[in-house]
Amino acid sequence: VTNGYFSWGSGLATLSNIDIRIPTGQLTMIVGQVGCGKSSLLLAILGEMQTLEGKVHW
Repeated sequence: VTNGYFSWGSGLATLSNIDIRIPTGQLTMIVGQVGCGKSSLLLAILGEMQTLEGKVHW
C-alpha cells in the first residue's frame, strides 16, 4: 500500500497515510490493541473499503 487513504463510504478517511510493504512468502503479523484498525487495514488491502487516495499493489 502506498499513500493509502481508506473509508467505509462516508467520504471521511478511516485509515490515512498508510504505507506498508508485506514481503511475498513471508509470515507477517499485524498486532495491536482492540479497535486500533487491524481488521480495517486487512479489509482495505482486500478492496472491501473505499479507496480515497493511494494505491494497493499486488
